[in-house]
Amino acid sequence: MLAAVVNVARPARTGVLRWRFLAQSEASTPHAAFNILSDATKDSLEQRKVVAMIQRPTKLAAALAFTSVILLAAVTANARIVAPPEPLAQRVEQADKVFVGVLTNRKLLEGDWCHADLKVTQAIKGANVGDLVPVVWRPTIAGYDASNEQVGLAVLKYAHENRYWLRSDTFEDAKLVTEAKSILAANEAERLAELDAFWAEVSRAVRTGDFEAYKATCHSEGVLVSGTKNMSQPLSDALARWKKEFVATKTGEMKASVEFKFSARLGDSTTAHETGIFCYSTVDSEGNSKDEYVHLEGLLVKQDGKWKTLMEYQKSKATLDEWKALE
Repeated sequence: MLAAVVNVARPARTGVLRWRFLAQSEASTPHAAFNILSDATKDSLEQRKVVAMIQRPTKLAAALAFTSVILLAAVTANARIVAPPEPLAQRVEQADKVFVGVLTNRKLLEGDWCHADLKVTQAIKGANVGDLVPVVWRPTIAGYDASNEQVGLAVLKYAHENRYWLRSDTFEDAKLVTEAKSILAANEAERLAELDAFWAEVSRAVRTGDFEAYKATCHSEGVLVSGTKNMSQPLSDALARWKKEFVATKTGEMKASVEFKFSARLGDSTTAHETGIFCYSTVDSEGNSKDEYVHLEGLLVKQDGKWKTLMEYQKSKATLDEWKALE
């Protein structure tokens, strides 16, 4: 394996670039290759850790490697190309934390690193008022800087060594807070509507004895946890046990129904944790009816665009009064 190294020189009179390729073995230090480049190019290459290591069976291969390195160095040393920020709606939906904060504890460190904290003054998503959220940025390289007491809307996702990256598109005008809240509210309404449709399908499947439809709402790796029986098992095992009741319902030997009420509904676009009570009602062939109220926690994931039960935790028996209280 050989490294293609570029020697760039500018004759004093002609002003024409003269390019020379040197073959340097792997045993040589890679820093020697940088000594022949301009300072701006060296900095750019160092910052991006660009190392051109190629096999050199022909001069053509070396020329291609040289061209790629020089073009990258020229672009990065002399121009800053910044990709346009993603739409606010997309950033807010994907962010770990969204809040209004004030920058404090700003410290400029060696190597163009700046550390600070964002003190949360208005929590919107993933944060609490009073939290200090550590952030980091590189003023010179990124062309962005922030100062103490600066107030803005933080939309944070990407982190470096437990500090969120601060940029113009992650700490911006606090006037956007109303728009951010509206985006999150719309997303949450859509998510809850999808989950309501999911639980309605579960109820329909139980009521009609549609076992395959009920099975389709369960994740293939799902788990049933029973607090009253002090046990857990794969949902597939529970489905096999419940199937006879679906068959009996479908054939008219019995009637069954299930309803759900929730006290807490947490999650994001692909996960959900639902807490509440379900009422499972049956009427046997002799007309005897029975209602069972059970405290429920459900963990769901969105798989291929459809919600699936990953864990069903039947915690304990509930009372009729507790059921009525969840209106």
